[in-house]
Amino acid sequence: MNIQTLALAFALTIITIPLAFAGSDHDHGHSHSHGDNTHTHSHGSQTKKLNDKGALAAASEGVAAIIEQKQPVEGELLDEAWGNTPEEGKKISKKGKGYYIVSFDNKVSNKALYVLMSDTGEIYDANYSGKFDGLKN
Repeated sequence: MNIQTLALAFALTIITIPLAFAGSDHDHGHSHSHGDNTHTHSHGSQTKKLNDKGALAAASEGVAAIIEQKQPVEGELLDEAWGNTPEEGKKISKKGKGYYIVSFDNKVSNKALYVLMSDTGEIYDANYSGKFDGLKN
């Protein structure tokens, strides 16, 4: 994982902490592997898992934060069009144990942005391929 990805993950974690709806004294014990690094975090039984609608909302907030903080995705800054993706342009492209991958279709750039996030709203990564190295199904 490169330094930009780590910076993005850190920044988005800080922003999305309220989305986790959880205190720090509990554990649900799952991990997510990204490339050579594995990030394990605990949120416990009190954590509210997002439904599909909540996941779309959390991913939208994450994209807004990436834009606002000028965090590059694959070396590019996202323009405002990504933050204005209409609801029909957002979808859950994959849902696995403990995570969602939400896609944003940008008609202006003719690209899709994929956001990897926990099922509690923590944003892990974003890219244009939708493939995240080391992701467990």
